[in-house]
Amino acid sequence: MTSSTPVSYDKLRKEQTALAKKLVLKDRFEKIQTIAGIEHLAIGTSIFSQIVVCDAHTLGVLDKKYAVKEVAFPNVSGLLAYRLLPAALDAYQRLQRTPDIILVMGHGVLHPRGCGFASHLGLVLDKPTIGIAHKLIAGTIDDDNVLLKGKVMGKLLHTKDRSHP
Repeated sequence: MTSSTPVSYDKLRKEQTALAKKLVLKDRFEKIQTIAGIEHLAIGTSIFSQIVVCDAHTLGVLDKKYAVKEVAFPNVSGLLAYRLLPAALDAYQRLQRTPDIILVMGHGVLHPRGCGFASHLGLVLDKPTIGIAHKLIAGTIDDDNVLLKGKVMGKLLHTKDRSHP
């Protein structure tokens, strides 16, 4: 898709709602040996995506790759996956060692339609993902729990005193 390709945002939002129904929200992990973290950065007309795979017990780095893609989708609130997926998938496909689980900088199920970038990436890769976000865009906070429809779906992480997660 190029920036000149007409896009129906409503169609993509409906797709996210449909994808959310395919998510597995149960802890069915086998023994986790490797974990990865993936982050992205937009600079000008490029998206940089980098992924690091670590040993789950020692946190020693096992593999790391990056990819750069030209932006092919505008920055539309709630549709970040469509902007970031090409670079993220490219970086992931370059790995020699794939992870058992991926920590993703981006929303997962705590998303207006239940399928943010982290969840979307997990579905495409058929890998468990955990979304890590700076701001809450869906759900409510109760102490350090993040609730969605009354169910605990996330946790707040305070990395220092008097910080706002």
